Amino acid sequence: MAVEHSMNLQRLFILLSLWLLPIAALCAEPPRNCITADGRYNGVLLQGKVKIVTTGGIKVRVVDAFPDLDVRFVGSMVNHVGEWNIVPSGEDFAIRFVEHGEDIRIRIVGVFPGVKRKCPSK
Repeated sequence: MAVEHSMNLQRLFILLSLWLLPIAALCAEPPRNCITADGRYNGVLLQGKVKIVTTGGIKVRVVDAFPDLDVRFVGSMVNHVGEWNIVPSGEDFAIRFVEHGEDIRIRIVGVFPGVKRKCPSK
């Protein structure tokens, strides 16, 4: 009887483990299309020199409302998240403009760039 009870506990433990592991994995990573409070997308700080590409890069859609990030294009001096200087080479990161299937949504602004919709806090 003790052996049967032990086997039932082992089965219960295995079933719970199989059920909880995927949930724990989902909780461990921030959601996709999410910018952290310090302005990073997948570890990339969204400020600095930006190269516009046709393949690869972060897929960006320009929107008028509900952006993830407000972006201000600057000539050279970059001081804040969301300030981007477009360059042909020597970029900090690359972006590709898309109409759908974006990684992030940006709104182009003249002042006050920065994160508008960030990852939910845990």
